[in-house]
Amino acid sequence: MALPKHAPVTPPPAMGLPPWLRHGLRTAGHVIFDALAVAAAYRLAFWARFEWSWLVARIPLSGEAVGWDKYQGLLYAAVPIWLLLLRSNRVYTASYMGSADRLIQIVKSAALGTLTTLAAAFLYERLAYSRVMLAISFPIGVVLLSLSQTLALRFDEWLAGLEAARPVLLVGGGSIAALLKERILARHPGAAVRETPQLGDEAEFNRLLDETNWYEVIVLRAQGSHERILAAAEACDTRGIRFALVPDLLEIRMGEVQMDHHLGLPAYRIKHSSLTRANFLAKRIFDVFFSMLLLAATAPLWLVICAMIKLDSSGPILFTQDR
Repeated sequence: MALPKHAPVTPPPAMGLPPWLRHGLRTAGHVIFDALAVAAAYRLAFWARFEWSWLVARIPLSGEAVGWDKYQGLLYAAVPIWLLLLRSNRVYTASYMGSADRLIQIVKSAALGTLTTLAAAFLYERLAYSRVMLAISFPIGVVLLSLSQTLALRFDEWLAGLEAARPVLLVGGGSIAALLKERILARHPGAAVRETPQLGDEAEFNRLLDETNWYEVIVLRAQGSHERILAAAEACDTRGIRFALVPDLLEIRMGEVQMDHHLGLPAYRIKHSSLTRANFLAKRIFDVFFSMLLLAATAPLWLVICAMIKLDSSGPILFTQDR
């Protein structure tokens, strides 16, 4: 069935920030605000451990008090570690993550950052750094990172008003379409939102995609076979258009979709198995760095285990097998 005729969509004026610039500025805002928050967390933790008389009286110092200059060097390792952990937990890429989910990711990143910094400090100079002070940085970091994330999101909301947003196509109509349109315009005031009742046949849908520089196609009420839905997703992907599906086909290939709540409603987003070059490089750097750090911290334990294996059984310590 062919799609009904529509008046041509007039793209929004080519004024304002391009989407890639808004994304870059939002990410830069996250990184700058979070870096300041982490640095402030360690400075406040230092004050609490060495200068707050109430805490010093209850947990006496094990040695002489030291100056902040001795701990300031930790920031060169701690700040990048915390930022990498925040990025790996999608705090920077999931712009419209729910507040509860965002807080969970912040707590996870802060906990891993604290543990990693403790391990690095122990390996570097063993007892030269106060473990109490490093542990205190965790709750302070969670609070300050929550504030910095809120500030970054407010900054992004301001950028949204300056963005030259690309149009969005809603397929399906109904009350959900009206709600999504309201939310899209609230976050991207310059966006043009077009609605069509159904996908239609493949040729007509492809013509519809080609007539406008769409940003995203959102299917709200899928009509047709699963193959038709997947063909529409593939057609969008080949044109660099995002594709989302409000769930009504629970049996769609679950290995290739992920839940998306960025518009406030659950939707399936078609994902692709391959990583982009930048994401692959970032993942590889994190994997190698974190693995080396973990192996270095647990090296004494592994040496003991290797010795026990050698004494207890014959054959090599490491078992290898072709797969």
